[in-house]
Amino acid sequence: MSIGWPICSTIAGRILIKIGFMKTALIGASCLMIGSLLLLISQPEYGPVPTGFGSFFVGAGMGFCTTTYIVSIQSNVEWSIRGVATASNMFMRILGNTMGVSLMGALLNTRLLVYLEEHVPSSEESLGLGLADALLDPVQREQLPNDVLGVLQEGLAISIQSIFWFIAILAVITLILNVFLPNAVTKVNDDFTKN
Repeated sequence: MSIGWPICSTIAGRILIKIGFMKTALIGASCLMIGSLLLLISQPEYGPVPTGFGSFFVGAGMGFCTTTYIVSIQSNVEWSIRGVATASNMFMRILGNTMGVSLMGALLNTRLLVYLEEHVPSSEESLGLGLADALLDPVQREQLPNDVLGVLQEGLAISIQSIFWFIAILAVITLILNVFLPNAVTKVNDDFTKN
């Protein structure tokens, strides 16, 4: 994501005046859709490549969309409120990031906890999500029985797949909402540039 985002932010800045806000945002939404589909089809046996490409395309989509949104907002408000409009956009973006990460973390933990309660042998059940933390610690991981380790890996894969579905739903919503984005700068800036 951190590679695709800045590259496509730069590209968006260069093309959005030529092709318009809506078309540039739709390119971003299409990248989000491609990325989310690549994440959805990724499987552990495929290795990290589909997930890496999926993350790149999600970053590319975010680069196209966020640049387009901020320039669209700044271009369509009076100069006297441009700072307020920009700050409002940044505040909502930070709030959305915070809520999105929190929702995805809660979804991951809930899905993993349900899976572990259903599949972990009874002797390990009391550990709950703490058992999943053992995957991150090489020393604890080596001490886990093979059957428990397999259940943990499978549960984590299924839980992450739930996150990928969440991202896909957000990508579809973004695509739908971008259709309603105005494609051109409104009269506010046209009048300003003439004066």
